[in-house]
Amino acid sequence: MSKIREEQVKQAYADWFDTRGMDVFMTLNTERTLAPLVSREKVVLESAEVKLSKMLIEMFGRAETVAFGRTEKGVARRKLYKKNPKFRIHRAVAIHTDANKTHAHIRVKTLDGWTQAEMISLLREQWQCVNRAKVESEYHYKAEAVKNSMGNSFYITSEETDKNKINENSIDMWSSYISKQ
Repeated sequence: MSKIREEQVKQAYADWFDTRGMDVFMTLNTERTLAPLVSREKVVLESAEVKLSKMLIEMFGRAETVAFGRTEKGVARRKLYKKNPKFRIHRAVAIHTDANKTHAHIRVKTLDGWTQAEMISLLREQWQCVNRAKVESEYHYKAEAVKNSMGNSFYITSEETDKNKINENSIDMWSSYISKQ
């Protein structure tokens, strides 16, 4: 892919993020080791990216259950109305891997009727549960209101060129929730 094409792809992602109204930026690292799961035959069964993605799915599921509550019968509204975007936390997740660690950069849209501080607190609490963090640390969870939307968008998609070379996408579609509306 040419350098001009790479910049166009990054710009398209950045523009797309800006139209979604995602106003909280988070960086998550794990306390647990996310080494790839390998079989006896030395075949990678589950990569560190997949493990982190599953942790994020669990974290957002827990947060949605807390945010939207349960029905009188005890069923989580997020499960009952899983196709209704009103009962989901909208987010775009990019999982990055370097030599030592796998981490996630996430843009989240604050829920209606919630402040950014409340949203950050809810997600921090759920991440600590999923990550089994013993101490609160900025290394494991850093979240803030988006100050420079375009800069955050470029940062999230910084690995796009490398991912495209192996026919992948920098946005993790398993743990992201992006409504068509």
